[in-house]
Amino acid sequence: MSESYAIDPTPDLPELWGCALVARSLDEAIGAVAADLFQQARACVSQFGDFHLALSGDAMLEPVYRRLMYDPPLRNFPWKKTHLWVIEESHDGRSSGERSAMIHDLFAMHSGIPASQIHAISLEGDDPAEAYQSDLRDVLEWREKGHDRLDVALLCLSADEPTLSMTGTRIDAQPLVALDGERVAMTPRLINASRLIGVFAAGAECRERLARISRDPDCSWRSIEPVGGVLHWYLDRAACLDPADV
Repeated sequence: MSESYAIDPTPDLPELWGCALVARSLDEAIGAVAADLFQQARACVSQFGDFHLALSGDAMLEPVYRRLMYDPPLRNFPWKKTHLWVIEESHDGRSSGERSAMIHDLFAMHSGIPASQIHAISLEGDDPAEAYQSDLRDVLEWREKGHDRLDVALLCLSADEPTLSMTGTRIDAQPLVALDGERVAMTPRLINASRLIGVFAAGAECRERLARISRDPDCSWRSIEPVGGVLHWYLDRAACLDPADV
């Protein structure tokens, strides 16, 4: 059973692995994610000199990203020492590049982060997955051995399956980034090496998804299991309680 922060009344939590952080409202859940990112960024810059943050470009997370831009307590976020990475990108020709573009437009225009430190997934070239994997390795290799990994990877429960590549493949056989059908995406091997994996699962629309993955030991979300790090689920009451109780 996952750990949780107590609220009154305590909701019926789904069976999750990792630590479930339950907020009273969607706004508080967004604030909890932003606070964790801020704390991790400050700690990593202090210890390593920079901060590597991998973000999902799903629209469900846009309120979190906007909170990072305007919330006064977050004004000292160390953007000039931060590298932003994109977890997945569409390769289907209909919405190509939208996820990278959303992240770039939100952060480049409002955070003060150097443009060279926003690492979008380019869908051009013969092997965009290999190109992005090479970019990751080139940037992270400047860190001390053993610390050459992502600091935080932020996902969201917008679907029953995570938007990662090769979730059904043995972890140690995976590359860091792969082309999987119509997507170029990071793999569980790369995500699981992060110091903190966050899954944003707030809102009534996540209730049934949480229930399904908690009942299914073979679901692809089970491939998300940190190695030497921690996993936080960011929930709110609406994601936990029966609709009649919300």
